[in-house]
Amino acid sequence: MSLVKLNGVAISGLMLVLVACAGGADDVSTEQTGPAVAEVDSGIATASDVAVDTAPSAMQAPEPAGSRPAAKAPVAEPTTTPPPRPATQAVTPPPAKGVPVATVPTPTPVPPTQPAAQPPAQSAGLYTTAQASRGEEVYAMVCSQCHMQAQHSGPVFATTWNGRRVFDLYDLIANSMPMNDPGSLSTQEYVDVVAYILKLNAVPAGSSALRADEASLKQKRIEIRGPARQ
Repeated sequence: MSLVKLNGVAISGLMLVLVACAGGADDVSTEQTGPAVAEVDSGIATASDVAVDTAPSAMQAPEPAGSRPAAKAPVAEPTTTPPPRPATQAVTPPPAKGVPVATVPTPTPVPPTQPAAQPPAQSAGLYTTAQASRGEEVYAMVCSQCHMQAQHSGPVFATTWNGRRVFDLYDLIANSMPMNDPGSLSTQEYVDVVAYILKLNAVPAGSSALRADEASLKQKRIEIRGPARQ
């Protein structure tokens, strides 16, 4: 940049022009007589050689719009999703030294439950016709004094005794009848009365008589298959 001394102060060419335009050109002096001398860097120039300072581009007209290339929009880089991490398994730390390790006892296999033993299938008849006839006579002489025939037959009796053991009916009668003198009849008479009651409830008769044997009576069951007989 060219410099000119004004009143002992070095100023730029542009400032010199501005001072001259304002009417202060007479005050411009140089240290030498004759034409104004300006120190330009290392050389000397006359006032005529002083050109308007090439000032910064503040005095220049702005560039028209659109002369510059439009800025490119940033291109978004594709994002990649990292693959999922495999699930980590819990690691059981080893037991400390000197600490006993608890052991889980191996369960003992349990054998499958066997079905309950079913009683043997009974024959077609539990008593004989002659035995039921003897029991009817005992019933008429002893039992009918306190009981009606309908009390030992019919739907109510079937609901209570169907499927139960013959011994259960025998045991009830032998230990509670007759009411005024329980257990006063013989064992055979009690068994005959049971046979008669089975006949009243349509339990079929067979070729073998009902025996007064506890084990045998417990194996036989009362199966009422039809309406009671009158």
